[in-house]
Amino acid sequence: MYKVYKNVEMTKEGYLFGIENKEASEKCAPGQYFELKLSGDDHRVPTILTDILSERGIIKVVFRPINDTTRAMARFHDGDYVEEVYGPYGKKCPFLEKDMEGKKVLVVAEDLAGAQAYMLIHDIKKKGAVVDAVAGGRTKGCLYLSEFTGELCRTYLNYSEDGTQGEEGTICDKIEEILSRDKYDMCVVLGMIDTMEYTVKKAMEKNIETWVSLDPTITAVNDYFYLQHVVINGETIEICKEGTLFRAENINFDELRNQLQR
Repeated sequence: MYKVYKNVEMTKEGYLFGIENKEASEKCAPGQYFELKLSGDDHRVPTILTDILSERGIIKVVFRPINDTTRAMARFHDGDYVEEVYGPYGKKCPFLEKDMEGKKVLVVAEDLAGAQAYMLIHDIKKKGAVVDAVAGGRTKGCLYLSEFTGELCRTYLNYSEDGTQGEEGTICDKIEEILSRDKYDMCVVLGMIDTMEYTVKKAMEKNIETWVSLDPTITAVNDYFYLQHVVINGETIEICKEGTLFRAENINFDELRNQLQR
């Protein structure tokens, strides 16, 4: 049994809580994820890893309340317990193994993906890169990029479709303008499939090394079906083995859509 720490409703569509699990906190990293199981429930649900407090033995995860298990998790209080924590699954973020000193990196996060973006931005900046961040969502309460993220970034932009949070607009509306403001060495995109595909297309037109995170999509399906693989260059790659961060070239976005529509 693992104790829950500070369950927070982050957006209208997502919750975050910490889990006391020292072993997990010492061996996980961006690009990996965990599955949780509740007492008396046979289901295992994937959650997005958003922060690691290894000195306190805590991992922080985000989930969407889309089925009975995750709706029960949304009602947890401090001191409640999850029965099992499985993982971490997948490999650690590949590009964080690179020399990033002086590189310019754009991180684009849609809706709940902003929670995961904080950990990536923190680690990218720690590697010596300059980071700009963009968050987008439908309306106030549907996008999240921590106020702490802004302290790590050179530029920090918020967009909502109706203008109720940040500037009015969408990531797809604004991405060409944003990409034209500087010569970026890398772009990391976190969000739903349509936004990822469009942003990837625009970044790669400028010959920017582009990565996508599939974390938001592994929690986005109704009931108990979750994204399990990605097809790149015709090869099926299991997310539980390879992780959630991939080079964007030759990803089959249509196949990802088909998985989510089953």
